[in-house]
Amino acid sequence: MKEAPPPPVYLLEPAIEQAIALAASTEPKFWASLGYAIDPRRMRNKEAQRILDTVRILVTMTGGGPTSSIVVVQQLNNLSASGSIESAEVRRCRDYLIDAEAVAINTQELIGVVAPIIKRSHYKEVVQKANDSFAKNVPPEQAASEFERVSKIGVVREEDSGRLSSMINDDAVLIKKKDEPTCPIGVTELDQPLGGGLERPALGLLVGGTGSGKSLMLAHVTVEALLAKRDAVYVTLELGKIATTRRIIRNLVGMTQPEITIDPALARSRYSMLQAGGLGQLRVVYMDPLVTSPKDIRTKIIEFCREDPTFNPTVIAVDFMDKVRVNIKTKAYDDQLLVADSLRSIAVERDGWLWTASQGTRQATGKSWLGLDAVADSMNKVRSADLVIGIGRTEDDEIEGMIRFSIPKRREGEGAHTHVGPIPWDPEHGRIAVITRPTPW
Repeated sequence: MKEAPPPPVYLLEPAIEQAIALAASTEPKFWASLGYAIDPRRMRNKEAQRILDTVRILVTMTGGGPTSSIVVVQQLNNLSASGSIESAEVRRCRDYLIDAEAVAINTQELIGVVAPIIKRSHYKEVVQKANDSFAKNVPPEQAASEFERVSKIGVVREEDSGRLSSMINDDAVLIKKKDEPTCPIGVTELDQPLGGGLERPALGLLVGGTGSGKSLMLAHVTVEALLAKRDAVYVTLELGKIATTRRIIRNLVGMTQPEITIDPALARSRYSMLQAGGLGQLRVVYMDPLVTSPKDIRTKIIEFCREDPTFNPTVIAVDFMDKVRVNIKTKAYDDQLLVADSLRSIAVERDGWLWTASQGTRQATGKSWLGLDAVADSMNKVRSADLVIGIGRTEDDEIEGMIRFSIPKRREGEGAHTHVGPIPWDPEHGRIAVITRPTPW
């Protein structure tokens, strides 16, 4: 069978093709508005073709465009390791992206110049399909839908296309207000040095050894979100759905599990009081470890929102990221870069916060204060995180029921390198620490 001839090239300037490759590799909004519609086969440069093909693979795996060219190069290395491409091609693509950074083209201008060319090529295809459909008596509504789809290529939302010259005149951008929304942890000793909690949008990472309280702290943060009247999703890949829900309920109603077992009516009464005062909605879902991807998590959140249009989760807890994978065939060290970047993308999409946790190294077990080197398997995790909190417990702490926190990284604002503790912890009430919280009972 004779192969179909390749489609005609776009006739773009070499520098424009290079700018497209870089934008597709680093700006999810570029991909969402225009990149998805570009046919790699119509690019003249072979490296640009390969990079766009690789970005498309990443989008399929994670559900969104990459935010760093490092992720694209890593995926190219994965393809090379599997024998799909040569290592020399990986090097050429990497150098192509490095050189592209010297091509100073504003993204909005790039979309404005390239979108008409891409739309023209799509319109030609749609017109041909419409003619074929007319001959085959296909309903005209189908062709109309295709034309509407093409009309949206290159459309950028107003808030995504601001220039520095206009943004500097916007006080909302220039002035950082004291009351800007944060996601509090619910432990005063931690929230105070962080200025109230984690800023948005952001990825918060908890690091600790086995039994240090990572899951407990994720539950604690989730409850604080609910009390702040924010909707939340708790994804557990470790504890079961019921065990996780019980922990959250204990935290909310301030009762231990034996107390709830003896008097469940009191627990329900306290929950009703909290609801009357205003409480966010929560969905708890168990997902299978090592086969669940960030794209699966994103899809599940969308399902929850479709089921209930009033549900708008801005706080996502993923317990925990070590058990989330993008490509099970890739080494965990490399794969965790894609996982971390993709989880952070969910926080950006929701304009909120995503909290997750990671296992600490064996050497970190029993230490008072954990640093960035305490993260097991892959330092790629902390590179993507906006805030890293270490949870430490010495042998004496375990005996005395105490816990310690350190903040080895905070991307924006103060609070980095803070040490907290030892302070009493409170697992019986589903709380990471003993706290004083105003209640309606």
